[in-house]
Amino acid sequence: MVSPTRELAIQIENNFKTYSTYAELTSTVIYGGAAIEPQIATLKKGVDILIATPGRLLDLHKQDVINLDYVETLVLDEADLMLDMGFIDDVKKIERLCPKEKQTLLFSATIPYKVEQLANTILNEPKRIEVAQNSSTSKNVNQLLYFVPKQSKIELGLHLLRNTIKGQIIIFRRTKFGVDKLEKTLVKNGYNADSIHGDKVKRLDKTL
Repeated sequence: MVSPTRELAIQIENNFKTYSTYAELTSTVIYGGAAIEPQIATLKKGVDILIATPGRLLDLHKQDVINLDYVETLVLDEADLMLDMGFIDDVKKIERLCPKEKQTLLFSATIPYKVEQLANTILNEPKRIEVAQNSSTSKNVNQLLYFVPKQSKIELGLHLLRNTIKGQIIIFRRTKFGVDKLEKTLVKNGYNADSIHGDKVKRLDKTL
């Protein structure tokens, strides 16, 4: 399984361990930004399920640590995010390194043109399954879109909090690190803020 981010790859591995408690399957997760030697040692023992980020997977394949010749199922998770993060060439390369006779599963929260194009390139007569039908946002919800550089997002958020947004607010961020960073920034600026994510178990009675 190929995942765009380290955090998502770790989450998938944790979930798989839960799901496979009574199955005789082994799994491991590999990603960049961590020591490579322990990952190599685990891979040399052999695994049934490998969860990986694209860059680290290709690095270890280049070092002849990973052999993709016998992959039976290739899963591409969060395909839209992988393409947004610039992994399209890596994804295509990984697909080519796997056998032609394999099952390929592609999951995506949205199906923009680039994902559609990727699917047409690497999938063979695919079946499209939608978990939920597209639905429109409630008419009572106002929507605004701001295009800003990444480094200006928090500054813009603080500006909106000070000048336009009132009442109780829920803010979503893509990563756990980003959530923690935003919480600290809000508290530092005098807001009563708390955060939740997969690494936390907290009561929010005081804020919600």
